[in-house]
Amino acid sequence: MGWIVPIANLFMPHQVVQDLNRRTLPGDGRGWSPLVLGWWITFVVMLLLDRTSLLTARRIENAGTRDALLSALRTSVLVELVYCAVLVLAAGLAIGVVETITRRVRAVGPATDPPEMRHPVGPTA
Repeated sequence: MGWIVPIANLFMPHQVVQDLNRRTLPGDGRGWSPLVLGWWITFVVMLLLDRTSLLTARRIENAGTRDALLSALRTSVLVELVYCAVLVLAAGLAIGVVETITRRVRAVGPATDPPEMRHPVGPTA
């Protein structure tokens, strides 16, 4: 739900991923991950740059003079370039987070949930 709800979409993804990260840590599961924090920061910056991009597009549409149009186009191209760079960085960090958590889960082995907590796969008889 936090991925689509305004304001919550800035914090819930981080909380979910950080919680999953903590649950896969060996020992007591305390601590935080700089990798998760880096991903979250780039994710939020990416969202902010996306909104900025929309605003610069409106400036292009509303430019009254040639100079205003050129200025708006330059700003728009710069914002899009920075957005793309942050997008690539966020994607790389997300891949790192997923690989780290997956490696930890695989190292633990099969699920150790009690039988009543396990969900059957496929139809049950």
